[in-house]
Order: sequence, then structure tokens, then C-alpha cells
Amino acid sequence: MLAMSKRWSPTAVRSARTTVVFWLFMVVALTAGAGMYWGTTQRAPDVVADPRVELSDLAAHSIPRLAVIGESYTAGSNNGVTWPEVLAQKRGWSVHNAAIGGSGYVAGGDKAFPYRAGYVAETTMPDLILVVGSRNDKSEPEKIRSAATAMFADLKQKAPQAQVLIIGPIWDNTTPPAGVLRANAETRAAAEAVGLPFVDALSLNWLSDPGLIQADGVHPTDAGQRVLADCIDAVTPDITLD
Repeated sequence: MLAMSKRWSPTAVRSARTTVVFWLFMVVALTAGAGMYWGTTQRAPDVVADPRVELSDLAAHSIPRLAVIGESYTAGSNNGVTWPEVLAQKRGWSVHNAAIGGSGYVAGGDKAFPYRAGYVAETTMPDLILVVGSRNDKSEPEKIRSAATAMFADLKQKAPQAQVLIIGPIWDNTTPPAGVLRANAETRAAAEAVGLPFVDALSLNWLSDPGLIQADGVHPTDAGQRVLADCIDAVTPDITLD
């Protein structure tokens, strides 16, 4: 005898649907809760300072680090090589060239030397900082001393491990104008005020040969960059790592 199919009453159907929905909700809730728990317990902990790690460990290195702040003579302008690069290769150092064309202690707006000096000092952890220039400050030389003095003090505070050498404006093979002579004098005064050594590049006249200057009459050629590397190497101190 064939069994008759079981018929469900409307009430039973509604009850069954309610039961199914309830258990589906419970499954989803339990799964989500487990996921949240797992995510919470397995999430990587916040990075905290390890008291066993000292700053000296982070700064440990075997190759001396050079950082350079300057303008287009240092950054290069239509050059295939720059003097910081050549100098670093000659000394066997690493180099961070933070030079920007058109800048100076005053010139360059938010690209002026003081705006990047502190950042370079803190982030590159250099052993030697060279600050070179700037011929671009010739229009407002009277503002140099205060800006440069504050910047030099900032460098000494933020990079106490580094030697700092200040090199005045570098000129081409022509006679420097009065504004550049004043810029040189103000930069020297700022360096002396905070006890930093100063190199008078104008008196040394490194680019006296017109063949070392590009057709623009301003910027050094690649040969001029190499001459600058040799000349600056001669006044740059040695670095001995402990």
C-alpha cells in the first residue's frame, strides 16, 4: 500500500520557517563572534619601544655618511655628475645630496636651506654635514646671518654626532658682485657665532678657468663638478667611525 505524503499545516510551516531562521541567525552570529575573537587575539600587537634597543644600535654603520645641503652648484644643472657624488666615491662614503637649485639660507621660499636642514639631520643620521652656498642669497644678504645662525644651531642639536662644515658661496670665473661678497661675510659670521668651521670659497676661486663653466655662464660643467669635488675634498675633514 502506498504511503500517503505528509501534509503540513500553515501553522507548522510558519513554525518551521521561524526555527530555520533562528538557527541560521545563531550560526552567523557564532561565526562572526568567533572571527572577531580570533581577529582580536591574533592581531599583531602595537609596536612599542624595546628597552633593550638603544639609538646607537639603530645608527650603527660601517661606512661614513655624508649629507650635503646646497643649491644648483651642488644639486647639478644639466650635469651628468655632481661633486658630492664624486667626493663620496673618492672617500668611500655614502652620500645624501639634499641640494635644491635656486635655494639659499634666505632664497627659495619653502625650499630654503633651513626648511630641510633639520629633517636631513634627523633622518639621514650623518657623520658629516656640508652646507654649501649660496650665491642665490645675493639679493637679500642682510637676512642671512639670523637665518643661518638659527639653522646651524638646529643642526648641532639634531645631529650631535655629526661634524658640520660650512662652505660659503661658490662663484664662477667672473668677479663676484657686492651682494655675493656680503652673503659670504654674513655666512661666515653665522658660522663663527655657533663655533662651526667656515671655508671661504670666493677667496679660493675654485672655478677661475672659464672652460669649467657651461654656456649659460653660471653653472659648472661636468669637468667643473670634478674640480669642485677635488677642491672640497681638500678642505673636508676625515671621518673615523668608532
